[in-house]
Amino acid sequence: INNCEISGETSEDYVSGGIVGKIYGVNATVFIENCINNVNLTGAGIAKNVESNINIINCKNNGNIKGSGFILNLKDSNIIVANSTNNGDIGSINMLEDINFQYSVGSIEDISMRYSSGFIDIMENANISIVSCINKGEITNGSGFIQRVNADNLSYVKINKCTNAGNIVRKDIGNYAGICGDMYSVKEIIILNSTNTGNIQGYAGILCYTQASLIQIENCDNYGNIITTSGTGAGIIYDVLADDGDVIIKKCNNYGNIEGSSSVGGIGGCIARAKTFTVSECTNAGEINSSSLNGGIIGDISNVVNEVIINNCINEETGKIKSEDSCAGILGMINTNSKFEFENNTNNAEIFGNNSVGGIIGWIDSEEKADGKIENCTNNGNVNGNSLVGGIAGYCNFSTEFVRCTNFGKLTSLSKRPTMGGIVGGGRMKNTGCSNSGTLNYPNVEPGYDVSHIVGDIMGDGTIEE
Repeated sequence: INNCEISGETSEDYVSGGIVGKIYGVNATVFIENCINNVNLTGAGIAKNVESNINIINCKNNGNIKGSGFILNLKDSNIIVANSTNNGDIGSINMLEDINFQYSVGSIEDISMRYSSGFIDIMENANISIVSCINKGEITNGSGFIQRVNADNLSYVKINKCTNAGNIVRKDIGNYAGICGDMYSVKEIIILNSTNTGNIQGYAGILCYTQASLIQIENCDNYGNIITTSGTGAGIIYDVLADDGDVIIKKCNNYGNIEGSSSVGGIGGCIARAKTFTVSECTNAGEINSSSLNGGIIGDISNVVNEVIINNCINEETGKIKSEDSCAGILGMINTNSKFEFENNTNNAEIFGNNSVGGIIGWIDSEEKADGKIENCTNNGNVNGNSLVGGIAGYCNFSTEFVRCTNFGKLTSLSKRPTMGGIVGGGRMKNTGCSNSGTLNYPNVEPGYDVSHIVGDIMGDGTIEE
């Protein structure tokens, strides 16, 4: 199908496709090239249902759609979308209100409301590659490119050189993001060289939620402001629940302000489960606000099986952190029994918190004895809190090695019982070659309470070495 342009009017009471209604049972790859939809409709701007291999090249949707800008349902297919643009505003379909929709499409799952997307709404057991595409339309209850994938750990999703420029509006429950929303049980999801510039009433600038064996995000940027009233938010990736998954985030940047209730980070929000988790060469320049578990790079990490690595990351001066508990310039809290390593990370922003407040890490926790090392990390920002305030870490409840870390920021506590240290507020740790050049400000401290230029309160087997 080549060089087609569709204009006119159609009834929005029935579900249709702007170019094709349904594609299935085709043994060869279907090509749709240089096609334009200008019609407002319910369904999809290009194809309603697809169950065959398909390539969509140099196509545009200009219509306002209830459903998806390009494909509504994709199943058991391989698809390539390249050099294409969605310009239309996209809204969701309420199945309970639209009987015609239920009979003409049917439900892949038992839900009362369909989501929406600039390109693909719902995918089941299909492989997707989207390259050099742009979403310019406003998306209501959905995501800029793909909203939902349910693939029984079989499918591959690859997105490269794509941009979401549309705002994401959340009017109902769902996990929404600038690029991809819910990626359930995917084999691999790889997002490269992609950008979100739209403001988001949802959870993340790039990827919202995923379960996958490999999650790789590189050279991606978020410029949009993100506001979520019901939980976690992040500039790049919101939530990971991948027990056997390797997560790699590299050379990503957040410039938007992010606000949520807990587990909020400039790059990642809540990393709940993974096999390995690696973040390197990432930068946050946006303000981060939440009630707890708040970090310039990552909000909260827990239940990583093998290894956590955060290296060469920077929280810039503009990336102010405001929270109540467990907040810091790089990571709000880590609670894991795995090996973890933080090296060459820098915070330049001012931190405002209450308990467990640090320049680099707020709270380090473990149910068992983990193997932790924090090396060559530097805090240049002022750190403000009440209790367990540290230039590098607020609190550490098991033996972690701090090596050649430096604090230059001013530490302030107005509490009468602050527990404050230039490197660590309090806990169990081994300090080797760490130094503090920052001022300690504690005007209301009562005699005998713990304030020190290195560690406020050394507990258990903690030591300090020159």
